[in-house]
Amino acid sequence: MIEVGDTVEVQDRTGLEASTVEGQHCYVLAVIRGSMYGGYEGLLVEDATHDRFVIPVKQVKLIKRKAEVYR
Repeated sequence: MIEVGDTVEVQDRTGLEASTVEGQHCYVLAVIRGSMYGGYEGLLVEDATHDRFVIPVKQVKLIKRKAEVYR
């Protein structure tokens, strides 16, 4: 399961901004869950140019989990 702080790669840019490219790495800012429309899950992400957009979870691949901080 993808969480806030993870890095994801865009696999399918269907329905996204023209500036978004497949293979682009993005940082996950928020996970959006809703019961409408069959339990839609989306991600609010930020790319390297600091553009923010929402993308469905099924259109990304997890690249790197956020670093865990142990004290």
